[in-house]
Formats: sequence, structure tokens, C-alpha cells
Amino acid sequence: MNEHQLKRRIQIITAVAVCVLAALILTLIGQWMSLIQLRSKQAALQAELDKLDQTATGIEAEIAYKESEQYVEQYAREELGMTKPDEDKFVVE
Repeated sequence: MNEHQLKRRIQIITAVAVCVLAALILTLIGQWMSLIQLRSKQAALQAELDKLDQTATGIEAEIAYKESEQYVEQYAREELGMTKPDEDKFVVE
């Protein structure tokens, strides 16, 4: 193999290596951008989950209150006009 053929092989190998390196860099950039998008989506989903957790907590507290004796008694007095056996009901007109 003469010197000219050796230089030509080195040029071809260098060109292939540069192409492979460029492909790897482009793939890396694409993966990095995908990672950024996924992290952004993860943050948005976490915020939504936190909001839903707060809503669920509020609903659970409301259910617990409405199942309590205090609420049942208040509802019976205010909405149904009921009284206890030893109480008198006055209506102001």
C-alpha cells in the first residue's frame, strides 16, 4: 500500500468517524430535549395531582362533617323544622 492509498483510507475513516460522531451528537441533543419536555410534563402533572389531593381532602372533610351528629341535628332543625322532645318551637312572622 502506497502513501496515497494510506492517506485516502485515513480520510475515509475520518469522514466516517465524523459522521458517526455527528449522528451521536444529534441523538444526544434529541434525547436531552425529550428529557426536558418530560420533566416539564412531570411538573405539570405533579401540580395537578397536588390540586386533586387538596380537593379530595376537602371533600373527605365535608363528608366527615355531614356524617357527624352535629350536622344531622343542625340540618334537622334548620331544614326540616324539627325540635327535640323537650323544646318548643317559635315562629316569628
